[in-house]
Formats: sequence, structure tokens, C-alpha cells
Amino acid sequence: WRRRRCRSSRQGSSRSQAVMVRVQPASIKIDPRRCMGDWYVQRFIPASKWLEGPAHNGKENYEYDEAKDRVKVTYTFNKGSLDGPVVTTYQRGYVRKDKGGYGTEWAVRPYLGFLGLPFHLPFSLSYYILDIDPADYSFLTCSAPDGSWMYVMTRAQEVDDAFLAPTLAKLSTLGFDMRQIRTMPQKAPSDQ
Repeated sequence: WRRRRCRSSRQGSSRSQAVMVRVQPASIKIDPRRCMGDWYVQRFIPASKWLEGPAHNGKENYEYDEAKDRVKVTYTFNKGSLDGPVVTTYQRGYVRKDKGGYGTEWAVRPYLGFLGLPFHLPFSLSYYILDIDPADYSFLTCSAPDGSWMYVMTRAQEVDDAFLAPTLAKLSTLGFDMRQIRTMPQKAPSDQ
């Protein structure tokens, strides 16, 4: 029993070491309000494998609430296929103004609206912007500090691999295991 338990512990720790990295928010001054609007998920390490595993057409929408000085985050995706049922999740976010003043360190509180007990988490989770197009805000890469989840998002729903190549190269340089990064299938509706 003891030998089996130790082996299991070693396997668990080596797996987490392979996936986890330590990252810092980008040291570039941005205007967080220019991050508002729609962002299409192109590559990702899911925050929740059981929820996002079958995700297609992932899109985050950021809406600034001036009165409450926070960001309303709405994440939608189709479950299982490009035209599967729509799943929607919500979060509250805010820019951590006490953290260097770059605008690249945020915090979010996911909304847990299941089991008949809807509420936002009573604590905040860190949300780091690792990379962003500072001129056009055409792409954004965000992650947890330990790399346990990560999203590469763009303003355009469909982009080619060449557009994403510099961002993916940067993620590799930061220590992300590129085998863990998934491609989010995206397909613009044909009636547009």
C-alpha cells in the first residue's frame, strides 16, 4: 500500500510540474477600456476541462461598468460542435490598480449559478494579460499566474496560423507545454 501511494504521488507531481509555469503580467502600459468588446478564443488551456473540453466558437465579451468600476465578463461557446447548444458563463472582473499600474493584472470572480445557489465566488482569481497588441488590440493572451489555464484571443473570429505564430512562440518561451494548448474550432455564421 505504501509503495503504491508514493508512486502515485510522484506521478501526480511530475504531471503538474509539466503543465504549470510561473508567469508575470506583461510590463507594457495598456488602456484596459480598449480591451472591452468581443474576443474570440483561438488557442487555450481550459480553465475547466469538464466544462470547456467540447467547446467550439468560444467568445469572451468584456463590458465595463462605469458606476461599479468593474468589468462584466460573459463567456459563450457551443458545446460539442460548431452548432451545438450554447453554454454561457459569467464573471465579474476588475483591473488591479495597486499592481504596477500597467493595466495587465486583473482579478475575476466566477459566477456559480448551479445547484440552485447562484453567487459569485467570495474571493478573486488572478487574471494576467501576458501579451497584447498595444497598437490595435487585435489579440490578447491571458493566463493564471501558474499557467493552469490560458487563452489566446483575437478580435476576428477566424484567423490564420501565421497571425498566431508569434504569440504561440512567446508562450513556448514562457515555458508553456505546447502539447497542452488546444485549438478552439471557430466558424463564423454563414449568414454574415
